[in-house]
Amino acid sequence: MISFAEIKNLLGRSEQSREIKHFLSSYQVAQPLPRPMRGDDHINIEINNHPIELRFSIDERESISDGEMFLSTIFLFHKSFGSFKKTTEILPIDITIDMSRDFIKKKMGDPIWSSPILNNDRWIVDGIRMLICFTDDEKSIHQIVFSKA
Repeated sequence: MISFAEIKNLLGRSEQSREIKHFLSSYQVAQPLPRPMRGDDHINIEINNHPIELRFSIDERESISDGEMFLSTIFLFHKSFGSFKKTTEILPIDITIDMSRDFIKKKMGDPIWSSPILNNDRWIVDGIRMLICFTDDEKSIHQIVFSKA
């Protein structure tokens, strides 16, 4: 199971970093990573047998070599919590997948942003942007998205 500490350590790192290479190897992700299609600035990598998706983006401002990619976003889908109902391994706060949107807002405080259309709220947790996407009925979490703040 991916931990919040791991997420915090990996976001923003180059695909060439030891930490990213080790992480990808631990999930049997083939390396080197494929390159984005012409005109795109990122690729998404789905991790087999885990509902985890990684977005690697090209950022020329940060890049040492031409076309170098950085881990910019980690998507965790409801299924990625598997038989674990508690997400304490993922988050530095004690929330569970089956908590409602209202309950999480009470627990975490007001989000820094809420979608006017979708059931999505965003918080900054320990320097990481955390978007929680709730189910249509807002009674549980569908997906959590982590990116650098």
